[in-house]
Amino acid sequence: MRRFWKGTRHASECATRLSGSSDLYQQSGRAPYASINFITCHDGFTLQDLVSYHDKHNEANGEGNRDGANDNNSWNCGAEGPSDDPKIRALRERQKRNLVATLFLSAGVPMLCAGDELGHTQHGNNNAYCQDNDTTWFNWELSPQQQGFLEFVRKVSQIWRSSRSFSDGSSSRPPHSRMDIKTWRGSSPMATKCRTTPGTRLRPLPRRPVGRRFDRRGR
Repeated sequence: MRRFWKGTRHASECATRLSGSSDLYQQSGRAPYASINFITCHDGFTLQDLVSYHDKHNEANGEGNRDGANDNNSWNCGAEGPSDDPKIRALRERQKRNLVATLFLSAGVPMLCAGDELGHTQHGNNNAYCQDNDTTWFNWELSPQQQGFLEFVRKVSQIWRSSRSFSDGSSSRPPHSRMDIKTWRGSSPMATKCRTTPGTRLRPLPRRPVGRRFDRRGR
């Protein structure tokens, strides 16, 4: 999903991930309902840093910036680190919303890394285990921009909680099941073979049989 939103993956692959990654996990017998989905976790960039930094900045860790992953699939939206450019700041806010919406509207159970809903930054440090300071501490005094993003996260998480449609127990893997993800070009549906076309939009159409129960493996 990181690579899709930075523009290095096609909509066809994104659709597969949205509907539970059956190409990777279906053979294990687990349904999409058993999936734990996340964009960021305690290791690596925070969500804010994912859209603000292209490279890691771990100098403060005392290892010459050699620690931490080098391949983060991040995009700084045009400037490395903090920016006063209103266009870059707006793009970063939109990208954060894209990523969070994708997380909560995918089949499975979303895992949101603590602090991402607040716009927490570690200043590009993607291996901050040794930082017991404001690099890892949360600042609860939110700016209007941070407060707006927090409200967005609340709303999209409420959609997931209230509908439960996104915890459907079936994969959209044709021809064995009905298609749950529709692809669009402009206002018109597209054929499957056209999903690699730039500008393609996705429209998730989740389904969940009423009263259906799932076992421990999400089946």
